Amino acid sequence: MTDEELISKLVGGDRSAADELFTRHKTFVQNVVYSVSKGRCPSDEILQETFTKAFLKANLFDPTQGEFKAWLGVIARNNTLTFVRRLAKQIESDEKVDLRKVVDETSLEQPAAVPPKDLVSKLRKELDRLKSPAREIMEMRLLETRQFDQIARRLDMNVNSVKTIFYRHSKLIQGKLGRRG
Repeated sequence: MTDEELISKLVGGDRSAADELFTRHKTFVQNVVYSVSKGRCPSDEILQETFTKAFLKANLFDPTQGEFKAWLGVIARNNTLTFVRRLAKQIESDEKVDLRKVVDETSLEQPAAVPPKDLVSKLRKELDRLKSPAREIMEMRLLETRQFDQIARRLDMNVNSVKTIFYRHSKLIQGKLGRRG
């Protein structure tokens, strides 16, 4: 069955058509998101948003204007660009965290004393020693580069509490990683 036939079924209310289109084009949309964002965006969120928009507006798809896959790619590209722009604005307004400050800048400048792999390994060990929710906050902020408001929503916490826990534990980890031997 062609994409156009599936779109017709989808417009007619056939949910299985949506499942088939998703299965066919999921990897393509993920690749578009990754390519446009250079790997900086959570592809699952944009993937879901892309297919939701496409399915809700399936009646607007015109096969005489091009293939469904191309139409879907444009939606994915636009969603990704919107996400990247929002993220850039958030970063401007949010307090930036430089991982090098957390893990002690001098150790990064002296690879003979502490190789970067060893530094990352030490950071991971220190994060693993933390109790919840500090461990989750630190991992989301440092390793997943999530914003404070995103972390707060995910953990169902106040954003100021998340920031306090993050900065308190950043100083502790920096102190531990700064010690040699």
